[in-house]
Formats: sequence, C-alpha cells, structure tokens
Amino acid sequence: AAEERARAQAEAARREAELRANAEAKAANERAGAALRQAIAAKSPQDLVRVIADAERIHYVGAELGEAHALQRSLRKEARDGLQSALDAARSGDGTAAAPDALETAISRVAETGADGASALVTEAKGASAALRALRDALTRAQAARGDATAADEARAAADAARAAGVRDSHPLVVEAKSLVTAPAVGTSAGPGASQGVPAPGELGSGTASYPGGRAGAPVTSL
Repeated sequence: AAEERARAQAEAARREAELRANAEAKAANERAGAALRQAIAAKSPQDLVRVIADAERIHYVGAELGEAHALQRSLRKEARDGLQSALDAARSGDGTAAAPDALETAISRVAETGADGASALVTEAKGASAALRALRDALTRAQAARGDATAADEARAAADAARAAGVRDSHPLVVEAKSLVTAPAVGTSAGPGASQGVPAPGELGSGTASYPGGRAGAPVTSL
C-alpha cells in the first residue's frame, strides 16, 4: 500500500509539473505573440531582430512569426537598396549624399536590420566613407595652409585614395584636390617659359627651363 501511495504521489507530482510547464509555455507564447504584433505594427528593424529571436527560442507557434520574418526581409532589402543608392551618390558627388555623414547613416540603417548578407556592401561603403572623410579633412587643411605644397600633396594623395575606393574622378572633392595650386618656392620663378625650381635672376642655382630655340628640360645655371 505504501508503495502504491508513493507511485500515486509521484504521478500526481509529474502531472502537476507538466501542467505548470504547459501553462508557462502558453504564457510565454502569448507574450511572444504580443511582442511580435507590436514590433510588426511599429515596423522597427531593431525590435524585429529581438522579438524574432525570442520567439524562435521558445518555439513560438503562431502566424505572427512568419509575418515578422516577411517584414524583416522587406526592411532589410529596403535598407540595402538605400545603402547602395547612398554609396553611388557619395562616389559621384551627387546631392547631399556626397557627405560621408549621409553614407554612414545608411550603413547604420542596414546594421539595425541585422542584415548579415549585406556585409560586403557595408565594408565597401565604410571604405568609401572613410576615404571621403579623409579627403574632406585634407582639403580643409590645404585650404587653410593657402598654397602650402605639403598640404596640397596630402590632399592629392587623399584624392587618389578616394578614387581607389571607387570615388569618381568627377567628384567635386577630387576635382578640387587635383586643382590645388601651390605657391612657388622662395627664390624661384614661376612665370611663362620657366618651370618651378628655376632660380630667380641674381641667384646661383640650377634648374630646368623651356625657351624658344632651346631644348625643354635642359639644365640651366643662372648667376
């Protein structure tokens, strides 16, 4: 009899635990469903990432999960397309998207959706953004230096790096960097018929010059 009572008690405990687990699972399922519906209504990429993960962890049963996945795919495509457009515009210099800030905003939107499939595009966009930012900063320094050769060379190098990142030759910042004019060195002439580095009259030195009847690039010594 004692053994029978023990078995009955064990069975009752098992059933109670099973009922409790079922009740907890049902409550969790209801909470997940409510969270999914809320995220779907808000169309929040970040919320969708979180609630979908929560629902899948508890093996949620309900149509909302499929709906959430469909919305997430749509938002991810929208973010990727937006990033591609921002990247194209940044590289060409069209409109306000030429600024690195606009491109970085588009990168952030892709990251919010958790779109791993856009990693290559994000890497490409980050490279272009960094190159454009470096070019913009180098141009600012060159403009402040007003003809300083070193600053101008740095801006041109930054323009070359931007072009390597896919920025077009016609981009306003690239054009500006390539058109920077540096002041002639002290004691040199920069007028017609002479190249930078030719000593000014009255100073000893050597350089090159191009003049009528002469050979371009021939050494010249002035006294």
